[in-house]
Amino acid sequence: MKSVGEEKRETETQKGQSRQDWIDLVRFLAIVVVMMNHAGLILPGVNYWGGMFYVPVFFVLSGFVWKDGREGFCANFARKFRRLMVPFFTTNIILVGAFLIKDTFIAHQPFTLLRAFGFLYGRNQLYADRYTLFGYPTQQNVYFMTALNSPTWFLPALFLTSLTMMVCQKVFKQRKKEDSMLFGSFLMLFAICWNYLWSILLPWSLELLPMYFALFYSGYLLGHGNGWEDFLKRRSVIPVMAVIMIVGGIVNGSANFSVGDMGQSMMLAFLNAVNASILIMFICWLLRRHVPKALAFVGRKTLPILCWHYPLLSVLAALRNRILHVSGRPEDICKAVEIIIVTVFISVGDEMFKKMLAGKKERKEAKAAEA
Repeated sequence: MKSVGEEKRETETQKGQSRQDWIDLVRFLAIVVVMMNHAGLILPGVNYWGGMFYVPVFFVLSGFVWKDGREGFCANFARKFRRLMVPFFTTNIILVGAFLIKDTFIAHQPFTLLRAFGFLYGRNQLYADRYTLFGYPTQQNVYFMTALNSPTWFLPALFLTSLTMMVCQKVFKQRKKEDSMLFGSFLMLFAICWNYLWSILLPWSLELLPMYFALFYSGYLLGHGNGWEDFLKRRSVIPVMAVIMIVGGIVNGSANFSVGDMGQSMMLAFLNAVNASILIMFICWLLRRHVPKALAFVGRKTLPILCWHYPLLSVLAALRNRILHVSGRPEDICKAVEIIIVTVFISVGDEMFKKMLAGKKERKEAKAAEA
């Protein structure tokens, strides 16, 4: 058995593909749980316990791999906008356009502004299905993302979280540590108060931004300095974290961050999210030498899969219902096959699209050089 020092030196040398592979394995497992939920594929225990980490871990990983000081504020802002918000607008415009054409020329439904521009709210619905201090929401809910684009709520939420990190690094760089802690406490207090007082979901997940940022910052502390190495030295805390997650999961239940469902307690939901995210990261780290390249490849395609899996799964489900008429175990097998088909199609398609763009750029640069 290797000593902690040997494992530390080994970890420090894993700066390239090996480190990226186990992180991509985490992303792969998370996006699979996302697709299972959206496809309606229920596996005992997987959906429930996967619900503890499948959204939070993306925020934790974003903090874990955050790069300090390599770009200025404006350059970092532009990069994050291209990375997150350009796919958000592109995906939604395409899907909304397709549904407006369908509504107008096939279903003969009237054009509505909500149908066309509702996605700009960045949430699937206006009211959360929860009790608050003022009671249960009695208003009829308003749905914004009705063009099979509901998973894209995650992109503006992560963009705002990244923007918050950039602002904090710029503002609190020369400030006292107490100032940053006071700011973080104020944000979390706002989130808790909103969650228990009002059922309205704010645009771009603003009422949950403090929780997302706390998840992000937890990953940041792990991924920078000696955070991860120190965690690996203290593996005795892992069984404690697992017990807390299991007990908390049983008491609180799985949370659904997209619609503001925190279960019985917002703080329990946060604690479960942090513990589950770190535990799944640790499990994938243990498997770092045995990560299949195909799974790591899919893990690097989680953003396009997030954007496009739902409409493609819906198309395949419609075809299945029309042609096969299966139920029970055969239906579950079909759903699993559909998830595999969609995953491969989007991953390979995205890679081919990027190569096509790279080739086009090279030809353009070659022509410019010749001129």
